[in-house]
Amino acid sequence: MASPIPLVVLHIVAGSIAIACGAAALAFRKGSGAHVYAGRGFGISMAVMLASAGILTVFTSRTNEIPGIMFFLYLVASGWQTVRSRGVAGQFERWTITIPIAFALLAFVDALQRPAGSIPPAGLMFFIAFISMLAAVGDARYLRRGVLPRVAKLSRHIWRISIALFAATGSFFLGQAKVLPIAMRQQPALLITLAVAPLLFMLFWLIWLRIGAKPGAEARATVAPEVAD
Repeated sequence: MASPIPLVVLHIVAGSIAIACGAAALAFRKGSGAHVYAGRGFGISMAVMLASAGILTVFTSRTNEIPGIMFFLYLVASGWQTVRSRGVAGQFERWTITIPIAFALLAFVDALQRPAGSIPPAGLMFFIAFISMLAAVGDARYLRRGVLPRVAKLSRHIWRISIALFAATGSFFLGQAKVLPIAMRQQPALLITLAVAPLLFMLFWLIWLRIGAKPGAEARATVAPEVAD
């Protein structure tokens, strides 16, 4: 069954906007107005991209990808909800904790069954299973604590959004490299760097939150533009 062209175009445009907004959100100081608006743009465009991808799987007979789509949508939503709720756990976390648990099991079983040389490789599926279980453990701890301190709240927000962005950049710069200019395709190191850039930014911000921020400064910088809707 042929995919409807408008839906494909919507998917590509939304994905491009998500990558641009996500990159901007990671680069800007956390809590700044620019970060907040870029983050909102990322969340909306990622939701559109993932929703359109879910619909496209029906046309391409790849409905086995739907659990992964749901997981990455969950990462975006839970990362956004963490700052919107000011780090206070609620019904959202109680209802969604089953998503990472279920996807971790699916990804682990899939990795065990993958033959050598398959795309994506089994190693990547084991990594995704690990990330999924990490998210589930994080949700369980969050629900048990009830309220997260500032650094834990921002760390939870950053790593979830960054992993979701990595899914977008990896899919585009590596999975869809054929649509890029020839000059870029001839530079595999560049494509790999662009694909993993969200992970590098994630590590920078997670480290900076713990050892680089001046006491009290980041607390003032991260007050409420991103939770004040």
